[in-house]
Amino acid sequence: MGSKEKIEVEVSFSTSLKFWLAFLITLIVAMIIAFAIFLVLLILIRQWIISQLPIRFALSFLFRL
Repeated sequence: MGSKEKIEVEVSFSTSLKFWLAFLITLIVAMIIAFAIFLVLLILIRQWIISQLPIRFALSFLFRL
């Protein structure tokens, strides 16, 4: 009887370990994806600001005239 209980404890520990491992991997992957999206958005916003700058300078130059 004692050995059977020990096996059940090991199995439940193994499944909970697998669950936590899967949870950690999912969390890490989600963080990497979120970071990648953040970087892409940052680059796009920077490009948009750079593309808007000449227009702003041109408008301010026209208003000065």
